[in-house]
Amino acid sequence: MTDYFLKQGHTLLADDSLGIDKREDGYYAIPSYPYHRPYRELETLGYYTENFSTTPKPVHAVYVLDKSEPDSNIEIVELKGIEKFKAFHYSTFINFDFMKKERFEYFTQMAKHVPVYKITYPHDMKKLPAVYEAIIKHTKEL
Repeated sequence: MTDYFLKQGHTLLADDSLGIDKREDGYYAIPSYPYHRPYRELETLGYYTENFSTTPKPVHAVYVLDKSEPDSNIEIVELKGIEKFKAFHYSTFINFDFMKKERFEYFTQMAKHVPVYKITYPHDMKKLPAVYEAIIKHTKEL
């Protein structure tokens, strides 16, 4: 999906893990490295992406990807309550046990300020244009 968005002219912030920084006016996604690995070949960093952001960008929403059967419909639903918190909590790359309290507080605050949506989408490359259009339409409505 990242590869498809890049081919549509979108900016890359990260191909894999994404740091998020809390600032006075909100949460910001921190760019990582300008390489993209569309098929996760371990022996390579991927290919260099010209359209890479070099500055942090505000986080307006978080989308949780939920791939489904190739013949299923595209659905975007907002997560609330504990499901929303879990989306943040279980998405961490490294789990530092000594930082459990800090992580809990950070994600609790983030969950109060950033909406989270689950996108259920058909796992079928032919349907990527429709998935793309649904996501773009949804983000414009925010």
